[in-house]
Amino acid sequence: MAPPAQFHALVDMVAADQRQQVDHAIRRTRVYGDALDLELPVHIEGRNFLMRLVGQTGSIGSDQRVISGALQDITDQRRTEELAASALRTKGQELPPNEPSTSP
Repeated sequence: MAPPAQFHALVDMVAADQRQQVDHAIRRTRVYGDALDLELPVHIEGRNFLMRLVGQTGSIGSDQRVISGALQDITDQRRTEELAASALRTKGQELPPNEPSTSP
């Protein structure tokens, strides 16, 4: 599936409880030129993804401000990080606690 070409199409895919935050961040980028860097839970074609949106303002001609950037699927990256952290926690639970030496 191709990524959405317009921000409003992307916002429609974002989890409902996150849409206002995304809309606010996009508006701040357009109005104030703030950099855009968001991690967004999205639902596309029946599947859940975690996407990273980065962007910045620019212009076309002398009048129109536009936002250009990239949309990256970071679902697998986050899943791998979570699995690694879980493995470390599990491994730490399996290790016996360090006990002070009782030698004379």
